[in-house]
Amino acid sequence: PDNVTFEQGAALGIPGTAAYRALFIRGQIKPEDTVLIHGASGGVGLLAIQMAKSVGAKVIGTASSPEGR
Repeated sequence: PDNVTFEQGAALGIPGTAAYRALFIRGQIKPEDTVLIHGASGGVGLLAIQMAKSVGAKVIGTASSPEGR
């Protein structure tokens, strides 16, 4: 979109790549797994929740502030 700079657009993939790597490459998540996502209210955490739920894993998340919960 016109309201997003090139730099902002280029950075959009970074949280998604981090979440994917943590869950699927390092964690080798499976549908029957239970996953704890520490910092679930941040950029990486929010995407990790969506990715983990998309494969059928049970998700438990933490957040440090009332706004994040």
